[in-house]
Amino acid sequence: MVAALSMTGLLLGVGLAANTKLGIALLLALLFLPVVLTNFQRGLTLWFPVIFLEGLPAFNAAGKGGGLVIVLAWLAGVRRLAPPAPEALRCLRPLMFALAALLVFYACSLIWAQDAGRGFSDLWHWWAVALLMVIVATAVNTRRHLRAMCTAFVGGALLTVAFGIAGGELTASTSAVQTASEGRLEGGQGDPNFLAAGIVPAIILGLVLLVTTRRSWVRWGIAAACGLLALGLVASESRGGVVAAVLAMLAALVLFKRHRVHVLVATCLALGIATAWFAVAPQAWDRVSEFDNGGSGRTELWTIAWRMFADHPVQGVGLFNYSVQAPDYASAPGSLGRLDLIFDHAQVAHNVYLQALAETGVVGLGLFLAVAVLSMRAAWLAARRFRALGDLSTEMLARGIIVATIGLM
Repeated sequence: MVAALSMTGLLLGVGLAANTKLGIALLLALLFLPVVLTNFQRGLTLWFPVIFLEGLPAFNAAGKGGGLVIVLAWLAGVRRLAPPAPEALRCLRPLMFALAALLVFYACSLIWAQDAGRGFSDLWHWWAVALLMVIVATAVNTRRHLRAMCTAFVGGALLTVAFGIAGGELTASTSAVQTASEGRLEGGQGDPNFLAAGIVPAIILGLVLLVTTRRSWVRWGIAAACGLLALGLVASESRGGVVAAVLAMLAALVLFKRHRVHVLVATCLALGIATAWFAVAPQAWDRVSEFDNGGSGRTELWTIAWRMFADHPVQGVGLFNYSVQAPDYASAPGSLGRLDLIFDHAQVAHNVYLQALAETGVVGLGLFLAVAVLSMRAAWLAARRFRALGDLSTEMLARGIIVATIGLM
């Protein structure tokens, strides 16, 4: 034991000396290890909110360290999984096949990619997310665990908004013509658009938790959290976030037929918060409402993506190779402004679907959408089963996950 502790201390010392982030990750991973080994589901729930803070170096390192601990603990105990876990994987067989096909195709795309090293630097993220999906599917096997994970998701989004507000980011942009994040709430994500992408599903899950919770003080707390998240959404000034919120609201009206009044009330409250913010910061409204902004550069980035897709419609140019090959398509006929975003400051396509088409073609986008649709199908089947069992609150939570997924897409 003494030798093990000494070796651990030595490793921490070496890690901190060589790389501060690595040392912090090792330290937090060691502190997190007893929690995961004692109660895996609790450890998974506590780790989940850290995902929202990846824009902060210390939390980014902590998230990776904690994720590694979770993966190793899951692999070590995979044979001792509760009986529902293998059954869950059998029920999710179509989803698992689609997920495996997606990962294999993304890996194969590096064969024809111009910069395979750049593609590989992104590929491991996809494999990590896929493994996390499997871990959650096998570990979250009770209603209590499901509610805890949804609460952790909402808590993570709330935490990242709180970090942004505490850092003085609650201001408005000074111009509608911007691609940078100046004056926009970034939170712990480090990017206002990523922040908005996480807030929309968090609000949906928060509202479902509010409706299905009996304790009044908990309801008031969740309501306050959802209000702060709505403020964070409008303060991010993300056009994509606004579109996602509208689509999620429409999906909620369809999926929550017996709770449409709740949906409309929540929508009106969110609109009230947005109206108040835009009244205080009219420049923010100018930015959000200007979808055809020639100075933002997104039109040029989308044009480049379409040109890549036209050249490589089936397989694309290779995973994470959009910015590598973008300069080759900038000289094609047709005027392009903001060439600095292509040559001087390489940007992504700022549209997940166009980037998927450009980098992985119709095959890659098709597999990506298949994973998303099959995930929502699994939640839909679960909702039907919970309804048949008379568990209406968990049925609502399953439907809420579908709406949250739509908002995330």
